[in-house]
Amino acid sequence: MGVESTHAEVKFPLMGLVRWIVAPVLSVVLLATVIGFVRGDMQFVQAGALAFVTVFVGLVMGMMILAQSPPRVPGAWAGVLLISQGARMIVSLSLGLVTYVLAEPDPMSFWLLFLAASLVVLGGEVAFVMKWIRTADTNAEREER
Repeated sequence: MGVESTHAEVKFPLMGLVRWIVAPVLSVVLLATVIGFVRGDMQFVQAGALAFVTVFVGLVMGMMILAQSPPRVPGAWAGVLLISQGARMIVSLSLGLVTYVLAEPDPMSFWLLFLAASLVVLGGEVAFVMKWIRTADTNAEREER
């Protein structure tokens, strides 16, 4: 069963998603940096930097999928969003594993910060998408009246 609707097709609001993700991720980065400097543990800061870079590269890959997708009705974005999130997670995890093996950062710090950043990104994505789809559906209902 396809998504059949009289709703207008829209492009995904990529900049809205970026705004919902940047602040929480920067908060985690800032917190990790402060913890590293307070502890005087430069390995923690290095591991954190590597973890955030791997998550960021995955995030960019996922957003590239969304940016290249043609306009569609808001309800039909679910499949593309799942593909985008899956690609982000696979790229981040693969790059994280390669980075971990090659750079040999502190394991606890690297994976803890990698998972924290990944969780924040996923939370931001889900929160934004839920808000966006509800808003689009509400606007479409108003137009039908």
